[in-house]
Amino acid sequence: MADPAYLPSVAARAWRWAPEMEEVAGALRAAGLPDDLAVAAHAVLSRWEDDKDRFDIGLRGHLI
Repeated sequence: MADPAYLPSVAARAWRWAPEMEEVAGALRAAGLPDDLAVAAHAVLSRWEDDKDRFDIGLRGHLI
């Protein structure tokens, strides 16, 4: 079961994986494979860049 209290900690670090997802998408395209999931992951993880390393943010963007 997911722990909602853990999400702020994940969000604070998630931005770090966005560039890797972009690279994964490129590698998949180069191999002739679908890149949809990696592109979507990049889009989601990139949204957290403004919150990087902020462990005090709540689920709805409020400070906790």
